[in-house]
Amino acid sequence: MKIKEIYDILNEIAPFETQASWDNSGLNVGSFETNIDRIYVALELDSKVLDFILEYNNFDKKLGNLEDSNIMQGSQGIFPALDSLPHPTHPQKNIKQEKCPANSKEDSKENLKSYKNHNFSTLLITHHPVIFKPIKNFNTQIYPCNLIERCIKENISVISLHTNFDLAHLNRAFADSLNLESLGFEYSHDKDFSIIYSLEKLENIESNAEQGSNKDSKKLENIESNLAPINNKNTKKVTESITLESIISHIKKILNLQHLKYVTNDLAQKIKNIHIICGSGASFISSLKSGDLLITGDIKYHDAMIADSQNISLIEISHYKSEHIFAPLMAKILQKYNIQAIISNSHNPFCYA
Repeated sequence: MKIKEIYDILNEIAPFETQASWDNSGLNVGSFETNIDRIYVALELDSKVLDFILEYNNFDKKLGNLEDSNIMQGSQGIFPALDSLPHPTHPQKNIKQEKCPANSKEDSKENLKSYKNHNFSTLLITHHPVIFKPIKNFNTQIYPCNLIERCIKENISVISLHTNFDLAHLNRAFADSLNLESLGFEYSHDKDFSIIYSLEKLENIESNAEQGSNKDSKKLENIESNLAPINNKNTKKVTESITLESIISHIKKILNLQHLKYVTNDLAQKIKNIHIICGSGASFISSLKSGDLLITGDIKYHDAMIADSQNISLIEISHYKSEHIFAPLMAKILQKYNIQAIISNSHNPFCYA
């Protein structure tokens, strides 16, 4: 299968045209005409991911068998909701496999020798683009040029799905992982790159204008002024309240965190609306209202100052923590297209003492 065919499938999964204007999703390294032997998925390209790819490929050269090792690892059962995704309408395609044939003993030895000398054409699908900002000097001593040089030498192509995948899948997966429904929140709607949960619910009220006294009729008129008809029934908003402190405790437990950085005027503040943006979403603070909560990563000092002045609460989840599920999620989605991918775990560059 050529990279262009895989690119078209990825474009169906998360259209590249939906990426942010500043983003660089797409083919970062390689050629659309390259035939691919194997696919890996990772949060991003780093030296450990490259080491894993080369070690895994070399291990198969020793075995002389590519087909048996081309498997997807670790994604089974992680995202059961994806089982409901529709299967693609176009014909499913398998990556062409190479396998050392076994005819005579002499042929087997010769074919195995040829196979071991085979240079795998590998595709790595990442979330973060390896080329993000324009490269003015290709200095192979520093990131990202040092990694790009290795990719070119080892025949490794790279396609990245960043903000387009956030919109299509990753924000939703991250929001689902927080299990806010257990606190009483319900999914409300999407807005730009954020997933919004709310405590405001619609409760049906059956009214009968012909019953009751004049006093009851006046009460009914007051109620009806705040109602919106839905399916011939009236509704009113019933608002519950959950404190920020309760939400913080819940997230620490769900994500198994000992500490959580947050911004607030009052831990006892009642939260009605939660905005969730994986990765880095502090730039959306200006679109929030007083009393809202934003859960995101990479919050800067001055972002916190602005939010604090507007009575907007913030909870910071590390960039890595909110997006590390990309690899198993992407691998699971690719299964729907009969494409097997090997998961390689990117490392978190930050350490904690």
